[in-house]
Amino acid sequence: MGGIGKKRYKMEYGFELCFPESEVYSARVNNLCVPSTVLSNFMLQFNEEHRRRFRGSCFGHLMDVDKIQFSGQLVHGLALRRVAGLGVKNMHGLSYAIGSKVVQFTAKYFCLISGLKFGVEPSIRSADGGVHQLLNRHFTNKNHMTLHDIEKAFLNSKRGSEDCFKLGMLYFVEFVILGKAPIVRINEDYVHLVHNMEEFNNFPWGSISFEYLQDSLLFAPGKKDIDEKDHEKGKGQSKEKEEVKRAVKKRKKKVENENSAGLEFFRAHGKSKN
Repeated sequence: MGGIGKKRYKMEYGFELCFPESEVYSARVNNLCVPSTVLSNFMLQFNEEHRRRFRGSCFGHLMDVDKIQFSGQLVHGLALRRVAGLGVKNMHGLSYAIGSKVVQFTAKYFCLISGLKFGVEPSIRSADGGVHQLLNRHFTNKNHMTLHDIEKAFLNSKRGSEDCFKLGMLYFVEFVILGKAPIVRINEDYVHLVHNMEEFNNFPWGSISFEYLQDSLLFAPGKKDIDEKDHEKGKGQSKEKEEVKRAVKKRKKKVENENSAGLEFFRAHGKSKN
């Protein structure tokens, strides 16, 4: 089907692709959703009680989502086969050509796949002074908090503390459910949500996540020069990534030392009994 143009494709199958096959190109798809990193850091920072609370939350069923393999090549190929004139940013989702058939990726299917709640986004009530205390303890610039800042705050928080759990839930939302770049500012309303877990668990995260995903799929097949600009922009983030790596390494070493000290204690305790 390599020689089929837009008009001929429409004549043979009754629909038209957004991107003619003459404009198809190879590209690398960046997956900003990083569950493996987030869940690995949870193991470092969350104690058993925190892990139990996370499993009981609205995201508990995603505890093993890092085991799902992402195929950027498949996503790119699908994005290039979006059908023109059908489902552009509306309730019907986006339509794609699979062989000679048109299939739709809708909010309903995303709901079934993700298991996340859907509905109208409610207004978020402001929490008490606990929000300001949390921000004062962990952020130097409360007026411009990025995903990178959330990650640093979570890794530097006291392991097993309540602040650690709240920052962890916010960390999961931004890096897994929404999957945004580290330099992007967070939605500060979500800081209020983590102070009320009942509202947090009933929040329509599925609707928010689907909207972000639909935007990404809609604008994914951009021009090559856009991809090149993004590549250059990514180089400027290397310094921030190195800071996070150092924080993770420091935390791992601290946890290993704590575990080693605990092991020596139990060994000594066992010997004293004998």
